[in-house]
Amino acid sequence: MKKMFWGVGIMLMLVACSRQHTVPFFDGNLAEALTAAGQQEKLVMVDFYSPTCAPCIKLDQLVFQDSKAAKVINQQFIVIKSVSRQDDDPELRQKYGIPGNPTVMLLNPDGTEIDRIVGFGGDRDAYLKKLIDFAAGINTLAVIEAQYAADTTSVEALFALAEKYWERYARVKAADYYQQVLTRDPDDEFHHREKALFSVAYQVALKEENIEPMLAFISEGTNTDYLKQAYIVTTRHFERQGQPDKVLIYYQEAFDTFEPSAGMLNACAWFVFQHKMSEKYIWGIELAEKATAMAPDDAGIWDTLGWLYFANGEIENAIAAETKAVELDTAVVEFKDALAKFKAAQS
Repeated sequence: MKKMFWGVGIMLMLVACSRQHTVPFFDGNLAEALTAAGQQEKLVMVDFYSPTCAPCIKLDQLVFQDSKAAKVINQQFIVIKSVSRQDDDPELRQKYGIPGNPTVMLLNPDGTEIDRIVGFGGDRDAYLKKLIDFAAGINTLAVIEAQYAADTTSVEALFALAEKYWERYARVKAADYYQQVLTRDPDDEFHHREKALFSVAYQVALKEENIEPMLAFISEGTNTDYLKQAYIVTTRHFERQGQPDKVLIYYQEAFDTFEPSAGMLNACAWFVFQHKMSEKYIWGIELAEKATAMAPDDAGIWDTLGWLYFANGEIENAIAAETKAVELDTAVVEFKDALAKFKAAQS
């Protein structure tokens, strides 16, 4: 009997230790989490999450399951996960205007919002620093709004406000502030013109389906990061407009302007396959092969290469590429189905 109690005690200690190295999600609704936060003198963190969202999964792995991050988070926050389309999630999203997944929102115990982080780029330390800053009242929306209110003539304060709303995916409001930056600083004394021009053009392209400002930006832009995004917006615009030839024109122009990422190469190659542009299959294969060399562990790119090989009649190469995709991600049923299709065509 003593041995049994001793064993149970060890198990409980192990469970407790393991919990210290991850973030325990609150078992209850938001109202209960806010009450608990008030009692424990903590803040509430709401993780808006979807199990099919790749950045959400990465955020879970790199932040919530990381011992360093968990230690900091557990000291300051009660964390509740709001899973897409479950329980009261739809009401919370509507109430707080959540733009997408992942969004992590910080609340005071009275339910007022401190700030939020939309998206996750994979940098754990930068993400954790932002959470710590927000909890300390540094660089929050309220602070930046107060700084601008204190001096509405300040271009820098106006630009900071535009940047904050852009980060929060409040793009309409952000574009309005960026436009004001352009108006107030026509000679670009504060060196924000390129970012402001890109951001306004981005919003016009997506909301008004007007690509002309973005094409104008491409013609004069010099910042490679903004240009990469500009070409992505442009190719997607012409794809929505049903103009595949223009899509390829701007992909090629992008490739001639800067070194494309594996993701951009793959997007173009997949576009060629999807639109059955048989005269471009060889080019699409070359793009996909280059992409696999750049990102050899990306199963999706190997899948693109497999389908292009198959469409071009290169069955053995298609099987080899799709086999690699399946090996890299055994959970994707579509990869297995594609491999079976390719093998059936060989027999």
